[in-house]
Amino acid sequence: AGGKNLKYTSLDTPAVIVDMDIAERNIREMIAAAASAGLSHRPHIKTHRCSELAHLQIGAGAAGITCAKLGEAEIMASAGISNILVAYPLIGEAKLQRYAALYKRSPGLLTIVNSPAGAKALSDTAILNGDVYDVLIEIDGGTSRGGIAPGYPALRFADSIRELAGLHIRGLMYYPGANYSEHDDAGIAGAAERGRNDVTG
Repeated sequence: AGGKNLKYTSLDTPAVIVDMDIAERNIREMIAAAASAGLSHRPHIKTHRCSELAHLQIGAGAAGITCAKLGEAEIMASAGISNILVAYPLIGEAKLQRYAALYKRSPGLLTIVNSPAGAKALSDTAILNGDVYDVLIEIDGGTSRGGIAPGYPALRFADSIRELAGLHIRGLMYYPGANYSEHDDAGIAGAAERGRNDVTG
């Protein structure tokens, strides 16, 4: 209330100040840019960790959101956000049980797999709960942070988990983190081409 008359100098620190005209314009432009390339947009909420901004992104046409952590996904789901990607492999009984509970209340929830053991444990959890989880196979984007090597290793991994009854492979997830080392148009274009080749083989 009274926000238009509030001077930022009167706020105690730390405080976050967001120019909503700029934020909403950026959201629209990002979604339009993706659409012009024939892509849907699933923004990563680590840039804001704010359910109100996530709702604005989805309202503007985003296909869903991406979260780095299960806790972030739980908070976003509690705020009514659906179509959440948990872009981190879920290892360990505690996380698997939390994911199972979240799946029951979050339409469109999906996560990633990048190891046979992790995929098997996730499948077993789904079966125990009477569900089938949609998953993406994580492909290493050149950072060696995680994921299966592109090409034949990824195909071999997909074949190895294809028969797990609790999982449905929806596609691939590729994080091209190696792009950050490029600083000119030619380098960025070359990195993008390598990424495209990695996922289309």
